[in-house]
Amino acid sequence: MRFPKRLTTLVIASALFVLPVTASAASLSSMRFHSGGEHDRIVFDLSEAADYELDTSADGRTVTIVLKGVRAQSGLAKPSFHGSRVQSASWSEKGSEVYVTLKLAAGCKVQAGTLAKPARIFVDAVPASAGS
Repeated sequence: MRFPKRLTTLVIASALFVLPVTASAASLSSMRFHSGGEHDRIVFDLSEAADYELDTSADGRTVTIVLKGVRAQSGLAKPSFHGSRVQSASWSEKGSEVYVTLKLAAGCKVQAGTLAKPARIFVDAVPASAGS
């Protein structure tokens, strides 16, 4: 049975409006590091705003930053961060999440936040005695 071309086009066009729209993941284009007098800072440059989560080990020396709804850009370099508070960093990607693991010096903690224009997430490693 053949359907008229106009009817086929109408059915296909209607179906496109019913299909769910999948949100694209934000893109992580770079990770920057700075070690200063008050803190070590890691900045994640993103194509758009994204959520994050911090997971800290029981001893407080390992922190994993989970960037939610984020994909790493192709060719993103492995970090070689080393400062007075951040001893090392590594990252991996699973689905639409990027995991960044930091090894901290003893007596340090992290604080995190976001910036809107351009979209960035930053993580500061500070002495544990510093205010939140």
